[in-house]
Amino acid sequence: MIQKREERVGTLIADLKAGAQTAKQMHDFSQIFISKLLDKHVPLKEVVDSLRSLQCGSQSADPVHVVFCLDESGSMSSYWAEVVNCFSSFLQMRESLGATADLVSVVQFSSSARVTMTGMPLLEAMNNTHVLSFRGGGTLFVPALTEASNLLSSTKGMDAVVVFMTDGESSDKSASPSAASELARNFSQQTLMFFGLAFRESVPTLQQITEAVPGGRMLSATNVLQLRDQFQFIAKQTSARHVRS
Repeated sequence: MIQKREERVGTLIADLKAGAQTAKQMHDFSQIFISKLLDKHVPLKEVVDSLRSLQCGSQSADPVHVVFCLDESGSMSSYWAEVVNCFSSFLQMRESLGATADLVSVVQFSSSARVTMTGMPLLEAMNNTHVLSFRGGGTLFVPALTEASNLLSSTKGMDAVVVFMTDGESSDKSASPSAASELARNFSQQTLMFFGLAFRESVPTLQQITEAVPGGRMLSATNVLQLRDQFQFIAKQTSARHVRS
């Protein structure tokens, strides 16, 4: 079975090797080919489509640094496993779009904020979602926004995307919009997309911080299925981004 699959994809791999412009692209091709080809549960068509999309994406899409700010306060305890699954679906969508040069960071926040993933290459992030363990606590937005700004500062010059997801109001609501404005000012000379994502209920302060970032977009999800859909929507919008004038 494996031999037949290898023979079937062999010609395509040769074409991809010829089209690879850098050693990193060749590494990315190999990573996807080996992991999916050896998994008998992955249809051959998916292997072929992933490799083709990677080739197209590597030639046309600029990499982006995506920072997820994920609410891990106590009210998220029963939903956390699904949040991680939705995060994984985002990564898988980016991979299918050929965006393997992306960098991914994660800030988890409650009464404080902690960075659990720092500028990790997309394919590596896909294999390390287990680091997103749950902690619990209250809810503060400013520490998360500050950590997001620090992370993006380490890759200035790259396009940036911030996804800020929460299921409730913060205890620092009065200071949160100005913290978001400061983040936007720090990256006013590059493309910055900001998505506020309210989970299960409306969050007025999240609306305010989203509006504080030029071009910010407010989204909502009332259940985990909608949350997954919104994460995948953001993945697609990230590929359709345009430089802000």
